[in-house]
Amino acid sequence: MEKEGQEPGSERLNLVVCGGDGSEKSFISDLILGQREFSAESRSVCVKSEAEVCGRLITLVELPALYSSQLSEEEVMRETLRCVSLCDPGVHAFLLVLPEGRLTDEDKGELEKIQMIFGTKFRKHTIVLITQSSQNKPLDQDSESLVKTYGQTYHSISSNTEAEEVIQSVRNLLKENRGSLFTAVMYAAAQIEAHLKYKRKNKDVKQEISELKLSSSNQIQGKLYLVTATILLLDLHILLLL
Repeated sequence: MEKEGQEPGSERLNLVVCGGDGSEKSFISDLILGQREFSAESRSVCVKSEAEVCGRLITLVELPALYSSQLSEEEVMRETLRCVSLCDPGVHAFLLVLPEGRLTDEDKGELEKIQMIFGTKFRKHTIVLITQSSQNKPLDQDSESLVKTYGQTYHSISSNTEAEEVIQSVRNLLKENRGSLFTAVMYAAAQIEAHLKYKRKNKDVKQEISELKLSSSNQIQGKLYLVTATILLLDLHILLLL
């Protein structure tokens, strides 16, 4: 169940910056907060910072890379849960940061990992931020497809972008979502969904293996029958010749 959060015009906004490239995420964090809060040493864990931006208190959590990092699966689950917990009572918006140009395999792997962990409702609370050398450049095919996947909510980011522009995109998203938040309960539901999906997939694989074994057994039995029949026919042929 989604939790009703503060109205778009209220004071606090809880934001999570996610994506594979640490420098891109730090660029977005610096842009929004107007200060440098995140160091390279911090990127293996979630880091929370707060600042007043455009008259609003912003809680911003930078999520470490999940796909290409050295984090174990246990550490990945701990940090993703922690990023939601640090945004109590919930996340107003995930800022999914993507570089300009064609997506790399690491970019795609990061997106799949994020989607798998946070579940399908993650999309409803996501704004795609595409970093560009200049604003208003047309999106490439990969980026267009991704934006459509996430409800066509995106914002192009360049060195000329102001923090207020990003905050306004968050406000617009909140209006669409009627102020609802992505909560720890929704995170837990996503884990249950992923676990059940894994069990179904594992069951299907086991069934396929069982069917393959049965098929192989039937094929072997069929071949044995043919060999036996051939031997009997040869014996009969020999007897007729005697």
